[in-house]
Amino acid sequence: MKRKLIPQGGSSLTLYLPKNWVDKNNLKAGEEVDVDIAENNVIVFPSKSKHEKKKISLVLPKKESIARTLLVNAYRAGFDVIEISGADIKFINHIAEKFLVGFEAFRNNEKIVLESVSEPSYEEFNNLVQKQFFLLEEVITDFDEEYVLKIQKYDNFLKRCISKGIFSHKAGFFLWQLLSELTHSARLILHSKKKFSGDEKDVLQQIKEMIVLLRTAFLKNDVVLLEKIHHVHDSLMDRLNKNVDLALIVKQVYLVNSPLIGFIELSGFSKSF
Repeated sequence: MKRKLIPQGGSSLTLYLPKNWVDKNNLKAGEEVDVDIAENNVIVFPSKSKHEKKKISLVLPKKESIARTLLVNAYRAGFDVIEISGADIKFINHIAEKFLVGFEAFRNNEKIVLESVSEPSYEEFNNLVQKQFFLLEEVITDFDEEYVLKIQKYDNFLKRCISKGIFSHKAGFFLWQLLSELTHSARLILHSKKKFSGDEKDVLQQIKEMIVLLRTAFLKNDVVLLEKIHHVHDSLMDRLNKNVDLALIVKQVYLVNSPLIGFIELSGFSKSF
């Protein structure tokens, strides 16, 4: 919905808040609201409910991979307090340390509570997305699992931001997909770890150049920069018809291009090819 800005003395501007939002939060004239700034977005919270924590209770299965998936997705979904039954606190703390930014676990009677204690400022959102590109460059340079783990951890936090409405952008769907493709790229590169020949190292360098183009396009909100990625992709795929490992990496990194274009277009900053 759109709202007109109304002059309010000097250089100040005001606007009307949507009535259904005001009614839903039971706000009255003269009450205070909290206003946060995240990049180019202004986010308004009703003060009395801003600090109410979103809670969920989980009974975790014994299978660790399923338990981890449940916890990570509760975190991504924006829950601030996760009450847990059926798990060991050592395991929960391990998951928190490895995959969840700013969460810690403690015992509460017979249950374990996993809770937000020191999350980063949401104003760092854009910088953290850029960091994902830098980390991916490091993965393809060093094939170090630590970089992949960092990408996974920040991926969870950034998706949590989207779920909580901190990044309240109509292109959030494309941004979510973009983050997923970056994480998939990092995992695939790591799993393809091996000793590469001189010619293969040249291909890795060109893949790294694709990642740099993706990062620059995101930073400058410019789809024109992505045109070169299509040419690099086509050229590499012609060379790699027998090298399945590298061909898969090229294809996966290329897939980042699609949601990035959608995000830039809906952000309103794109230029035409």
